[in-house]
Amino acid sequence: MTIDLDKLESLAKAAGAGKWTPTYGVTIEPAMVWHEDGDSVCRCFDNIGHQPDAIDGDYIAEYIAAVSPASILALIAELRALREDKARLDSGCYMRTDWDDFSNDTIQIRSKGNDLRKMIDAAMALEPK
Repeated sequence: MTIDLDKLESLAKAAGAGKWTPTYGVTIEPAMVWHEDGDSVCRCFDNIGHQPDAIDGDYIAEYIAAVSPASILALIAELRALREDKARLDSGCYMRTDWDDFSNDTIQIRSKGNDLRKMIDAAMALEPK
């Protein structure tokens, strides 16, 4: 599954960055999530349109409040950084410094086509535990 981060980011920003608070239902009121401006965001019902029992409704309201626009924006930023790291690893390219015997100087060598994940794993295996 590929997530459209730009669309998700714009939706999260449009929803507002304020505090999202769960409120819990009583027997006649389903659990809801409120934004700090007082607007009800979600009324929690089960899949056939009935109010879930209070315990389920409470968990649903807590979950929805935790998945606020701010937390979604933080996840998007972290996912973008991880995708950049993956692209660098997938490139298989790195620069290394070597010694030039003829000029008695160091030179930079570009190395391509490497399995960087395997190289990192091998280096980490050398670390004392």
